[in-house]
Amino acid sequence: MKILFVDDCNGNESEDPIVDLLDVPSNPSENLLKDLEATQLGVGRHGGSWKRIMNNGFMTYTVLKSGRLSDIKLNDYDMFYKLISGNY
Repeated sequence: MKILFVDDCNGNESEDPIVDLLDVPSNPSENLLKDLEATQLGVGRHGGSWKRIMNNGFMTYTVLKSGRLSDIKLNDYDMFYKLISGNY
């Protein structure tokens, strides 16, 4: 499953957010990703991390592309996942 993780950097990059496109063979559900992200220390303050989601869920992955949302096409991914923004 190809998952597009979107990080708007606490709203500072909301026009063209930072994205990471991952291939995750285990096909996790969006609810599982949310649960894993919610358990990250400081997520409400500093925002979520897709790397910590993957590590905490013991999931293997391959990074296919990193960049900006404008670099990604709609058919490049199966799931769109917006990371928790945080609140400085």
